[in-house]
Amino acid sequence: MTEKYSLDFKMPYGACDCHHHIYNPKEFDATPYPAGMNWDGKPEHTMEDYRKLQFQSGFTRNVIIATSAYGYNRASDLDAMTKFGSNTTRIVGLLKKDITDEELLELHKKGMRGSRGYFMTEETIEDYLSLAPRFAKMGWHLDFMFSNAEETDLFLKHLSLLPCEIVVSHQACLHDVNDPYLPVFIKLLQEKRIWMKLSAIFRPIDIMGDMAGNTVYANEIARNIAVGEKLIEAAPDRLLWGSDWPFNWSNFSAETDMETLVKVLPEQIKDESIRHQILVENPAIVYGFDNEKL
Repeated sequence: MTEKYSLDFKMPYGACDCHHHIYNPKEFDATPYPAGMNWDGKPEHTMEDYRKLQFQSGFTRNVIIATSAYGYNRASDLDAMTKFGSNTTRIVGLLKKDITDEELLELHKKGMRGSRGYFMTEETIEDYLSLAPRFAKMGWHLDFMFSNAEETDLFLKHLSLLPCEIVVSHQACLHDVNDPYLPVFIKLLQEKRIWMKLSAIFRPIDIMGDMAGNTVYANEIARNIAVGEKLIEAAPDRLLWGSDWPFNWSNFSAETDMETLVKVLPEQIKDESIRHQILVENPAIVYGFDNEKL
């Protein structure tokens, strides 16, 4: 019998993991994005696998984020969404600018509320500039992540041209509390121009992780928690939380290390009322959850 984690705090009812992935190669073939990415031989991480960890951790809600394993192919995530149920689950996909309004409306009905943003090429920037006004009308958002300073600069350069809601994943990959981009993002949070996820706090400064297994995750978690404390102090009403399960680009274990992230939550977000705000209230706003239907 699956047992819940023994926690030193009470996980609030309605808590949402705002960033996790599903990889189900037995039912849905990988269609990687970028095209050269190789997912052959990677272990599967299914909706059923995540649901077990979700129960153990006490999360009520979850947001499935499009993974590079499937790129623009939405079939796997939509299948998982149907199984989870639309009262508690949302999807953030990866969409092209030529998607029709009819397709967007259909995806909205199925639980999608936004699209990922990658600053890999100039062409993708044009996609976002085209999609953002349409997303704004629907209450959708663009969810950005950065892997280097050049991508961060590109995002900041174009932010004023993006009228929809903006979510930044993984604490903007800020290196530490002395990162020169930290005050920039704090200002954007306080101006309510962006939302930010306290997610993937185990990741090393190199966003792709230490594939050789040499990373001391305790050090990385402590560094990211310190950054998060600055963000929480400045703008708790603009923050979300995400696990980044199943931790594909690290040596974190998809089977066991969700417990590590959950147990560190009281250290990461010390104040109980702020923890409730970040885990329950803010996600309800961003993803359109109805607290009355919990």
